[in-house]
Formats: sequence, C-alpha cells, structure tokens
Amino acid sequence: MLAEYRQRLTAVPLPSELATDGSFPQELARPQADGDSLFYLDVITGLAAALSSKDDNLLPFALADGRSLVPGVAGLAPCVADHAAWLNHVRKPATATAAQADSPDPIKSAVMEWNDWPVRRPLLIFGALAGPPAGRATWLATWEN
Repeated sequence: MLAEYRQRLTAVPLPSELATDGSFPQELARPQADGDSLFYLDVITGLAAALSSKDDNLLPFALADGRSLVPGVAGLAPCVADHAAWLNHVRKPATATAAQADSPDPIKSAVMEWNDWPVRRPLLIFGALAGPPAGRATWLATWEN
C-alpha cells in the first residue's frame, strides 16, 4: 500500500501542481498565497518524508523535467526568514501552471494569520534532509530561529 502512495505522490500532485521554480502556482494564486503555499509545502514534504523508504527517498525526487521539492523549499525558506522581504519580490503566477515570476502582480499577505503562527516550518527540516549542502545550514538556522 505504501508503494502505491509513493507512486501516487510522484504521479499526481507533483507533475500537475509544481512549477519549474519549485513554487505551487495554484497556491500562489489564492487570496492567502503565503500561508497556503507554506501549508501545502509543509504537507507535501511531510508526505514525501513519511512515504520514503530505504530504497526510495522521495525528498530529493525529481520529475523527468527536473522539477522537485528542493527548489520549493529554497523558494519558501526566505518567506519564513523574512516575510516582508519575500512578499516584495514574489508575484502571482500568470497561469495555474506558470512559475511565479511570470506575472507582475504581487501576492497579498495573510497578515492576520502570519503573526499568530507558532509553528516551526517542517518544510525547512525536510528540505535540509534533501537539499544541497549550501542550503541545509541556512534552512536549519531559519528553523531554529
């Protein structure tokens, strides 16, 4: 059964929802794009970690065209580290499958919720397990803060 779920994770949400830059355009298009993007990547990286096996690590998994979760963590880690700075450069996707940089429209913050989030983002830990050595230390330091 776990093998079926591993296959489904790599065949359904990743190919249909993950942009080339690692963002999730459907989440960035929502009214609370920052919160929804963080929540979605927390869940997807958590699923990848939970469904991974000794022989099939899904955290560094990449689709045939190179899309993977690691660039998603790299894209959202700055949101956790400095939310205001991240909002200044992130844009809504032009289409549901486009990378976030394809539009001049900024996203709006989920301000009310942002200030009330007491959680350390799991995506930072999961990304550190799979990401390049240069990102690992930064993501772990962000998680610790």
